[in-house]
Amino acid sequence: MTQYVGNLLICLGLSAAFSVRAQSVQNVRANFDGERVQITYDLNAVDPGGKFKVALYSSHDNYAYPLTLLTGDVGDEVAPGRDRKVLWFAKNVLPADFDQEITFKIRVT
Repeated sequence: MTQYVGNLLICLGLSAAFSVRAQSVQNVRANFDGERVQITYDLNAVDPGGKFKVALYSSHDNYAYPLTLLTGDVGDEVAPGRDRKVLWFAKNVLPADFDQEITFKIRVT
């Protein structure tokens, strides 16, 4: 998925790490409102009562570190379900003149 909104070009990639508790991430979407990126996804699991660790990475630092300044369905203890939402306060992390393409990866364990 690629969207150009404002000065930030968003390309959304998906990577999911799988553990013994089978889970999958689907229907990943991203929107940028000029301040933050909203990423939505469906987290499917065989055990609907399971909890998972969800981390987001981006290409702006070559996926070196998990993104910070996140709120929503991210971190430890994320329950499976549809329309999980994460907000990344990108304008607080990226340089003011940033206008490059960014690809995101979601890792679930």
